[in-house]
Amino acid sequence: MSGFPDAVGLLSAGENQYGGIFSRAAPEIRSRLVVCFHQPPSWWRLHWRDLSLLNRLKAIVCLCQEQRDFFAALSSAPVIMLRHGVLHHFFTPEFDRLPGSPRLLFVGHWLRDLDVLEMAMNLIWQNHPDIELDCLIPVHARDHPVLTRLARNSRVHWHSGLSPERLRELYRQANLLFLPLIDAAANNGIVEALACGLPIVSTRVGGIPDYVPDECGHLCAPDDAKDHAYAVIDLINNKELLHQKKRACRRHAEKTLNWKDSAQLFHDFLASLK
Repeated sequence: MSGFPDAVGLLSAGENQYGGIFSRAAPEIRSRLVVCFHQPPSWWRLHWRDLSLLNRLKAIVCLCQEQRDFFAALSSAPVIMLRHGVLHHFFTPEFDRLPGSPRLLFVGHWLRDLDVLEMAMNLIWQNHPDIELDCLIPVHARDHPVLTRLARNSRVHWHSGLSPERLRELYRQANLLFLPLIDAAANNGIVEALACGLPIVSTRVGGIPDYVPDECGHLCAPDDAKDHAYAVIDLINNKELLHQKKRACRRHAEKTLNWKDSAQLFHDFLASLK
């Protein structure tokens, strides 16, 4: 950046990249940085000590409306929201699978609400003891006591280090993505599930409402295990509605989660910057 004074720098993982060397760089370098941030405002309130450093950037890229409003109120830098995309040609549905035991899929560990997951699953099993739960969680993130208790149940299956094809298979064989969250901006599991035609029961927090409309699943109240459990039970019990939501998920992904559209929007935004 010092050797090319007309260059613009793009930091794709801003919390790590800008939060290190670049936040202490000279103003003439920071003023040429376009930074993409991934964490919700709650993370920033907890971890970022000097929010004034956000005021000296060329532009800020966000992944949801809540982030956009948060950074726009803190910084004079231009702020744009770009939707997280998904590879439509790879993450595709299989609508003609033979029925089996209902399966729920839980993915990831960052900002997941494991307490709600455990309490909701206990309620779900009281109504549907045949439901299976697939947990795709890295081995290094399995130290939480909730996961130890879940592992005592033979209906819970554990996955990690999967190939892309095996990951897609998990989405395809599930009936619902069940993803209680503490907070979020965008979420890989949600956009991949949508592209695979997998309806979603998750939490109405952060940027999740920007990605999951009503026709694609159900968003529940934060910290409310009963709300999450009953949403799962209602959808599992209504096969016709579940089928409708499957097709709506794929349509929504094709319409709104296209990397080419986001790339064009980003290109036009960069071209508009002075």
